[in-house]
Amino acid sequence: MDPSGAVARRKLKAQKSRACAVVLLCAALLAGIGVWNASSLRADPDDDPGASPISVFTFVSTGIVFVEPEFLDVVWRNIRGDEKIIGDVPWRNRGQARPSNSTGSPAWREHREIVGNPDHDLVSWVETTDGQRGDLVVVEASTGGVLARTPIQAPPHHFVVIASVDEETVHFATPDPGTGFPDVPGPVIWVWRWAAGEDPGNLGVDRFYNDVSAGTSAVYGRNGVEFEDENRRMLSTVAFPDDSPTNFGGALSPDGTYWYGAGTSKIVETATGTVINLPRAPERNYGWTGAAELTRTRPLTVCSAVSGLCQRQAGIPLDVCQRYGIVCGDNLPVN
Repeated sequence: MDPSGAVARRKLKAQKSRACAVVLLCAALLAGIGVWNASSLRADPDDDPGASPISVFTFVSTGIVFVEPEFLDVVWRNIRGDEKIIGDVPWRNRGQARPSNSTGSPAWREHREIVGNPDHDLVSWVETTDGQRGDLVVVEASTGGVLARTPIQAPPHHFVVIASVDEETVHFATPDPGTGFPDVPGPVIWVWRWAAGEDPGNLGVDRFYNDVSAGTSAVYGRNGVEFEDENRRMLSTVAFPDDSPTNFGGALSPDGTYWYGAGTSKIVETATGTVINLPRAPERNYGWTGAAELTRTRPLTVCSAVSGLCQRQAGIPLDVCQRYGIVCGDNLPVN
């Protein structure tokens, strides 16, 4: 990471933008359109992060972390508008993953370059080093301090899909994008106990995983979706006929308490198997915007995992994005 270099790039961009603004203002005065109209004509809309469409963002306990779309800086911002560049150019998987024959889509969604946790001041991503895939890092979001890093033990053509980060572990997968499996096989799923200073360990289990988060696993078994704790003890099982569209890394809530089945629009409390029915949604674009809050698009609704009640949002962008002064369109966070 080289935040100082990123700052220099943004300063240069701002200088260019101010020069353009002066030229624009002078031209406007000569043309007689007035100072007010001239100031509303932005020479460079990307100069203000609030005007840039943000497609990759995640929540942490101290604010929001997003990838600035032009220079790919990793930026932390809090509710007061304080901002810090904490990294640059997170690794993005190259190429296209072959869609599954059973679902028509890969087992994971795009835009998982950075993954945070709304209950902790932590964010994780894979660095880019000399144009190649670098180390996996855990970063304190509000300071940019790297708390831990580790190399990734996987072939270069394999994807890296971060499932979750918490105060002790990072769960991630290194799937072969050419397999076309509807779920992620256990042999490519890793648990990195970064707080203990350990190297990543492979699950080494010959099963297909729907998701892993904070020690809770969702596995497709003979009887449906099986939920296990970090010691692989069964917590509950729920029989669902059509939940394969659920994304790896996005099905379980950040702390593993809830699981969302996009195929049937149901939320499950993993410890008990209690099912909470949500109104059916035609789209599978969704994200956890809180520990027990699920947001879906088309139509844009925010749903409680506790009560199952969903509230329609008046429009896009998401209210939480507006609070942080960014524009995220109908993109949803990665948590």
